Amino acid sequence: MSKDSSFIAMGLGLVEHALLDVIARDNLHLRPVHMPRTRRARANGRLKLIEQIVRRLIAMMALGLHVVFAPPKQRAPSPDLPDGVEIVIFPGAVEYHLTLLPASQQLNL
Repeated sequence: MSKDSSFIAMGLGLVEHALLDVIARDNLHLRPVHMPRTRRARANGRLKLIEQIVRRLIAMMALGLHVVFAPPKQRAPSPDLPDGVEIVIFPGAVEYHLTLLPASQQLNL
C-alpha cells in the first residue's frame, strides 16, 4: 500500500467516524420528526464540512489515476462538392479569432 492510498484510506476512515459522531450526537439514528433549529444548523454545518473533505479526497484519488486514452479514430473523408458548386473565398474578409480580447494597441514611447 503506497503512502497516498494509505493517506486516503485514513482520511475516509476519519470521515466515517465524523459522520457517525454527527449521527450519534444529534440522535439522527432515531429518525426524529422535529429537531431544534440550533441542532439542525450545527448538524448541517458539520455535514457540509464532511462533504467538502470527501470531495477533496475524491479529487486526490482522481489525480492519482493513470488514464490511458484510446487513440483517435480516423476521420471519414469529406465528400466532394456537388457539380456546379464552388468554394468562394473573399480575400478582404476579416476572420475574427478570440473576439473576447480587446483590440491590440501599439505603444508609442
